[in-house]
Amino acid sequence: MTTKTSPEDGQPIPETVVQQSILHQAQAAATNLASPTEQEAFLHDIDLVNPDDDIPPPAYGDTYGEIRNEKDAPGTSASVTDDGRVNIRINHLNRRLSQIFTPALHQEIQSDQDDRPPPPPYIPPSLGGEEGIPPPPPLNVVIQVVGSRGDVQPFVALGRVLKDTYGHRVRLATHPTFKDFVQENGLEFFSIGGDPSRLMAFMVKNPGLVPGFRSLMGGEVSQRRRDVSEYIQGCWRSCYKAGDGMDFDETSEPSDNDPAARPFVADCIIANPPSFAHIHCAEKLGIPLHIMFTMPYSPTQAFPHPLANIQSSNADAQLTNYISYSMIEVLSWQALGDIINRFRAKCLGLDPVSMIWGPGMLQRLKIPHTYCWSPALIPKPKDWGSHISVSGFYLLNLASNYAPTPELQAFLDAGPLPIYIGFGSIVWDDPNAMTELIFEAVRKTGQRVLLSKGWGGMGADELRIPDNVFMLGNVPHDWLFKQVSCVVHHGGAGTTAAGIAAGRPTLIIPFFGDQPFWGAMVARAGAGPDPIPHRQLTANKLADAINFCLKPSSLERARELANKMAAERGTDMGAQSFHQYLQVDRLRCTLAPSRPATWRIKRTQIRLSAFAACTLANAGLLDFHDLKLYRPQEYYTDEGPLEPISGGTMAFAGSVSSARAAGREFGLGWYDGVTGLFTQPWRGAQREGSYIIASRTAQGYDEWLQSSDAEKEDVIVRWKLIQKYLKKKLDPEMVRDLLEA
Repeated sequence: MTTKTSPEDGQPIPETVVQQSILHQAQAAATNLASPTEQEAFLHDIDLVNPDDDIPPPAYGDTYGEIRNEKDAPGTSASVTDDGRVNIRINHLNRRLSQIFTPALHQEIQSDQDDRPPPPPYIPPSLGGEEGIPPPPPLNVVIQVVGSRGDVQPFVALGRVLKDTYGHRVRLATHPTFKDFVQENGLEFFSIGGDPSRLMAFMVKNPGLVPGFRSLMGGEVSQRRRDVSEYIQGCWRSCYKAGDGMDFDETSEPSDNDPAARPFVADCIIANPPSFAHIHCAEKLGIPLHIMFTMPYSPTQAFPHPLANIQSSNADAQLTNYISYSMIEVLSWQALGDIINRFRAKCLGLDPVSMIWGPGMLQRLKIPHTYCWSPALIPKPKDWGSHISVSGFYLLNLASNYAPTPELQAFLDAGPLPIYIGFGSIVWDDPNAMTELIFEAVRKTGQRVLLSKGWGGMGADELRIPDNVFMLGNVPHDWLFKQVSCVVHHGGAGTTAAGIAAGRPTLIIPFFGDQPFWGAMVARAGAGPDPIPHRQLTANKLADAINFCLKPSSLERARELANKMAAERGTDMGAQSFHQYLQVDRLRCTLAPSRPATWRIKRTQIRLSAFAACTLANAGLLDFHDLKLYRPQEYYTDEGPLEPISGGTMAFAGSVSSARAAGREFGLGWYDGVTGLFTQPWRGAQREGSYIIASRTAQGYDEWLQSSDAEKEDVIVRWKLIQKYLKKKLDPEMVRDLLEA
């Protein structure tokens, strides 16, 4: 262990003690400098559901779950049914409809046609890329995921590639129940709170993104809103807080032995849409955002929103499909928009987003999207712009480390291939009744069955288990599905991908979300029968569908799809898509290009990494009053499609707003710390950034401790080389050419 000397008594101090002291001091300084409102958000969860403010709810209808306007023409509405689906009626003659949706459609189509394709992605030589091309700098990547195990698992696969192939530090921010699963796969975990089993129970009753009437009356919606409030604040903490988020106590320090204890500030965000906080956190930090999802979330004319039930429309089919996405997103904002805006105001210090332009924000800003499904199942729609890609499924290989129990192996060896039936994270109202229904269907088919217990409590002890049924615990799907003849499940994207990848015909019993979508896609591809919604399931229907799966034609089509998927390398393609939209060169430190930039020198384009800034400060070569936090990406979230006159006015207002947003960079003052080397922020740390400054400062010191003398000397030499050119305000390319000469 290396040591430093105390300036008071000359006694050596272990560097680990120094580091912990510095982290604590930086944290305390940031907290003390924050405004009372922001400090409260920093130290404690804020009540975003029952606040004492005057932020109004969105005025799309008289009640949650309804959009209706019949003043100028009848019949334009969207309403949530008792089971959570969204019934949509469209009258394209309705003036209100035209005002809200038609400009957005025209703008999006024209904008997508004008899109420039992104530059080619960096491909590592190990994956066939060209030698000699510098890789991206190692970034702090936070992946924010809300959902079940099936939602989390694809991002674990992606995180492993980002870490092992590209060298990034990857933090997966999700529910605490998945901590062991994430860490077992070598990734850092951060808890955003929330109970996915409670979420699953809610979603079974409310298959859409918005609740049915019974849930409204039963008070479950209030709990759902509290859950959203909890995890969006957890997502924000995942962007800057050290540790795993399990013990939300800002005064405690994580263990030295935990890799997650190192200072962390996100350089970029990957998120699935239901995490909700993504764009707002990215706007606050000024960092890149990439949305990834398992079902269509971007408006298209090719097919309607997976949750939409189009009851009637006198618009053409393409317009109807496109509008369905907008109407469902409006309903989602109606339910949660007030919470989102309180989150922006009270936790992030950002202005509220207009309730008119909140829906469709990700599309208007052209946030990069990658959809992790197989293009062999669903090709990319032609009207999606170049900022949207379809990569292939993200598959996690768990089979190599799995060995079946003796009991399971004995059952497999005792007869022909069984069928698999399982519903993953679904929580049943009456698991015994569903178990008995499955037993009856199995008796009708004469097949052997592997039945997964899942979260729903299938196969309770009081039920007699038939001899041809084996009750399964937790078994990796990539191993298990190779041992069966066909698979029956709820239609989660990960389970669907595993079944098709194994070449097994698939029957889907959908409950909510993207599950009906995947059931329809599998049936359209010929790899299984039409899906059976769980409320319509009977023993006879289940038996007939299983027999359909066992037809030779179904088996052959499933094998064909498996062969195509094997060539797609979806997880690698998803990682390449992520890097393709990063504009990597703007993320590099000017003096240490292999490190990401976190600071910018005022009035110049010189970007410094946390390490380079700390190195120059410790050498007495840098006045930190001249530093600002570097913001590689700006977002203008309150601009929307308007008619030309007010659109011009909004463009002017937007330029003023964007200048104000770009000014959210913070100057620093520094004073010597306990070692005489490290300094902490104390002056100019405004309410919007004090704790980010503290985390970046601690990050720089941590990296400085771990770096070699040669790395530090190289930064100093390069800094001295460009000194006489700073006043000339050279552009970044000229500075780079100078340093490379």
